Amino acid sequence: MCLAFLDARIRDGDLEAARAGASAAWQERYRAYIASGVPSGAPVPGMDAN
Repeated sequence: MCLAFLDARIRDGDLEAARAGASAAWQERYRAYIASGVPSGAPVPGMDAN
């Protein structure tokens, strides 16, 4: 589930912007989670090179 989409849906926000894919703001949030110690390393579809 895309949390940005869920948040936009709850707030009656811009759902298309929440579906922005690889260019979405989730990347900044994800980097902040990693910086705070949240485990990472799983492949991200469409983002990770093989």
